[in-house]
Amino acid sequence: MRSAAGVLLAFGLLGITVPALAAPPDLPLYREFRDWQTACDNTGRCEAKGFSREEGSDAISVVRVTREAGPAGAIEIVLESDTGFDRADIRIAGGGSKRGGPRVDPTLWSGESAGDGGGQLMLRDPAGAVAFLSGLRNADSLRLGKAGTVSLDGMTAALLAMDDAQGRVG
Repeated sequence: MRSAAGVLLAFGLLGITVPALAAPPDLPLYREFRDWQTACDNTGRCEAKGFSREEGSDAISVVRVTREAGPAGAIEIVLESDTGFDRADIRIAGGGSKRGGPRVDPTLWSGESAGDGGGQLMLRDPAGAVAFLSGLRNADSLRLGKAGTVSLDGMTAALLAMDDAQGRVG
């Protein structure tokens, strides 16, 4: 019987390359980054969540970024709150400004968010999702109109942990 080293040496002498075996990711994964959490299941599907943290507010609002396993996994971003919010009022706040800021394109989102019964908006377009997350990268928070503000403190680290677990870093 030939040893594995002998077989690899034979391939090397023939000029045939053998791809390096990548170490499997350390899954499942759960980590917290300030106001964000990242969780990946044992199949490699990951979710990062950011939460509202306004004192004196009864509204619970969440930004959820879900990505299927692998470097080319489908991405979905969901904005949800137990209080309704108008998609035209979604704004990115940065540099200490908690009001105003650039508006998020309301045409990117599907779903419902109106009235007092809460709401959920979804973004499944890959290019739109990347553009949206890029816009949030250096911001402080995402304002969901009357539903409150979701802190972005820790978002970049949470998304990097997701990329690392799914093999997209680099």
